[in-house]
Amino acid sequence: MTDKKDTTSDVEKQRQELMARLKGAQNQMKGSGSDKSNASGFLDMMIKSTGTFEKQ
Repeated sequence: MTDKKDTTSDVEKQRQELMARLKGAQNQMKGSGSDKSNASGFLDMMIKSTGTFEKQ
């Protein structure tokens, strides 16, 4: 059962890291005048690096 706990904490760490990166990116977008091309470019990067937002 300890294995399950470790997995959960790993996932939680990844989630927190992702949220932090997302927050940083949002701040960057605000700083650059909410450039839409910048935003979509970042989303593409996220999809490639994490595979979280996979197209169905």
